Amino acid sequence: MANAEELCTLVEMNEITSNRVKTVIAGDISATNALLGVYSIHPDNSKLTMVEALYDGQRIGFLGESPLDYVIAHLLSLIGLQKSDINAMVLAPAGPIDYDSNTCTLPNAGYTIDANSTGINTVFINDFKAIAYAVANFKNVEDIEHICLKHSECGYGENVEHGNIGIHGAGTGFGTARLVYNPSSGLYIPFDSEGGHKFLTADVAEENLLFWKQHCQARE
Repeated sequence: MANAEELCTLVEMNEITSNRVKTVIAGDISATNALLGVYSIHPDNSKLTMVEALYDGQRIGFLGESPLDYVIAHLLSLIGLQKSDINAMVLAPAGPIDYDSNTCTLPNAGYTIDANSTGINTVFINDFKAIAYAVANFKNVEDIEHICLKHSECGYGENVEHGNIGIHGAGTGFGTARLVYNPSSGLYIPFDSEGGHKFLTADVAEENLLFWKQHCQARE
């Protein structure tokens, strides 16, 4: 059986301050890596990184029956804190969230993490839904590059006000999410999708890839 220390690479550690209002844990968990950090929130609402550590996401499942518990315990031990010192924890695993049981089974890693077993007030959110929230709250909107599909009404390079936004990224799998504008609230609402954790049917044989390539070329 592995232990959490063997799987850990320290990213950052800073001196713990005494004037913090809250202490939280946030992290992203995938089948490749799990990046978790402990952060202090201060009276002026500023955030300070207390510690950040990178864990081998593929081997976390070998830690035991509740692998997340071992990782959190090790993370806190790096700065001498206990679970009782943490006000809340938000984790973004790369997989479908079962909101009824507050669990997630990572498709590309094969193990399950359970928010109920942590002993901390914990919320799971899909990893790309978390990114979608970040994009929706991005202040410098003019810095976001956008791509319009060739067959769309707007044509190349033309932005559409309050149009839907797609969030896509390659990792162990291929993550996807979308943002849909809600005119009532004036806000973008994030939606996650698990389509990116499945294999494309066409990759089972070379001739299938050729078929799809020819099909796409014919539509141009």
